Amino acid sequence: MALPEKDKIETIQIVIDDLRRLFDHISNNYSSLKNRVLGLIAGEVAVISFIFSGKGFNLKMFTSAEKIFFFAGVALLAVAFGQLLWIIGTADWQIPLDLKESKKLYKRFNSKLDYLEDIKEDYESCIEFCLGKMSIRARVYNRTLFILSGAIIIMLVIKFTR
Repeated sequence: MALPEKDKIETIQIVIDDLRRLFDHISNNYSSLKNRVLGLIAGEVAVISFIFSGKGFNLKMFTSAEKIFFFAGVALLAVAFGQLLWIIGTADWQIPLDLKESKKLYKRFNSKLDYLEDIKEDYESCIEFCLGKMSIRARVYNRTLFILSGAIIIMLVIKFTR
């Protein structure tokens, strides 16, 4: 037996509320990730400033193995910096309900149920798209943490063993 239209409307409104919470959660996680990345960039700049401060590095005094480690550390720092910049760079971010179209929505739908189903589909497609963007950036962030940690360890070992 099919649900009456009133029950369908109430059910779909509950689903839309859940989708809205999920979309807000994904958006907040993305903002949080960007804030963490900005903190890492500031920390990386501070560590680089510390490493290259003082008497500096005289590459002529390094052995060939030390030179290889030094340039590997510099390369890893550069790669980590580039990846962190990519993470905070602009990304396509879809939002449900296009505001330009919202003024004319009443003309497109025959009933409230049709309108709510359209909103539900909008949320579902935006969540899928934005979750994909967020998960890629989160994986890059996790990988970058290891790269950055390795680079900092290499550079600190070189600094304090010289």
